[in-house]
Amino acid sequence: MKKAILILASLLSIPSFAAINDTVITEKVYVDNIKTVLLHPVGFEPALPAIELDGTDKLMLSFDDLDNDNKFYGYTFIHCNADWTPSQLMFTQHSDGLMTDQITDWRFSLNTFKSYTNYRLNFPTENMKPKVSGNFIIMVFLADEPEKIILTKRFMVVEKVIGVTPLIQRARNPDDRNTKQELNFNIDLGAQNVTNPFDYVKPVIMQNERWDNAIYGLKPLYVNNGKLTYDYYNGNLFNGGNEFRPFDVRNSRLVNMSVQKIAFGDDKQWRFYLYPDKNRLVNRYYVMDDLNGRYYIRNQNGLDYYSEADYVWVNFELDAAYPVDGDVYVFGMLTSWQLKPEFKMVYDADKHKYTGSAMVKQGLYDYQYVVSKGGNIDDTYIEGNHFETENTYHILVYIRAFGDRADRLVAVERLNSVTGK
Repeated sequence: MKKAILILASLLSIPSFAAINDTVITEKVYVDNIKTVLLHPVGFEPALPAIELDGTDKLMLSFDDLDNDNKFYGYTFIHCNADWTPSQLMFTQHSDGLMTDQITDWRFSLNTFKSYTNYRLNFPTENMKPKVSGNFIIMVFLADEPEKIILTKRFMVVEKVIGVTPLIQRARNPDDRNTKQELNFNIDLGAQNVTNPFDYVKPVIMQNERWDNAIYGLKPLYVNNGKLTYDYYNGNLFNGGNEFRPFDVRNSRLVNMSVQKIAFGDDKQWRFYLYPDKNRLVNRYYVMDDLNGRYYIRNQNGLDYYSEADYVWVNFELDAAYPVDGDVYVFGMLTSWQLKPEFKMVYDADKHKYTGSAMVKQGLYDYQYVVSKGGNIDDTYIEGNHFETENTYHILVYIRAFGDRADRLVAVERLNSVTGK
């Protein structure tokens, strides 16, 4: 929180970011009353929040305030380098327009038992728009108390000026052949004047739009007339994992996918009880459609699901003959790919189960169980690990060409592990 306040204070006084240049800005919600923070291209949800520089596409930020009142929220942009540390660019060098603006699109929830206020922002706007490519943070704060940071969310602005040729395949390393996926690629710099591609070309590869296990720091194995080859046996490997577990809580009157029963509690909220899950560590792989860990907010009984979807409680159960060595969490985009206390499971020795309950907004969800020990996340101990699993990958390429003062994002390539496209 202190770092976030420092960043905003620095923005408002327009100095350089020298004092905080080593701070990696993460996605975070700073207050308990804010839930369901979404950021995606308008018309494409959920998807990587990336738009083209000087293009016409917009991003939509949406979040709910469970205080159910009308607050005035402001926002600003922070430009970052490839590693999400603030760049040396001042606001006027990376964006046009106002340094801060207000979110004016809000509406109270309608026909819901849990009351909330939904806020939405489509940007860039005429009042504020990025004018360079790269990584950006949108920071939301109370407009009348800008030191009170509400949330930070990452987005990207890309100028497509180089070529990327990707190849996804089963790991060639014999030790990893049955469990990992290998992502190789070539980069064609074209007319970009990069004096030292080993230091100033910075690819980042991501699986299922997760930042927590993204791979940084890859160096080209070969450089030939502006063409860079990244063809590794080890440094570019991801666990294949398993297909995500789904549940459907769009309708409180119907028992849908993975839901065993629905009850209306004394707290005047719906509670969905999922069928007990089982450990899949030793199971063979089988094909199952999933959302690659994402979720969609939906309500089958309303028109505007952003303001008409209710908040409901979901009960999770995981069969376990004995407790595992570590803490067990429900994990996925529904937890922002983070370990959140409200999604931590508790072991019941009498029932031989892990149990947990969390409040989510109505919709279609994917999730998995992970084990945390010493701050490390193991997403295969309970779920299993297979090279055949369908995953989505992104290759983001940043460069620092001659004369640049910050990392530019010059390519975003998306591909699927099954189709290779």
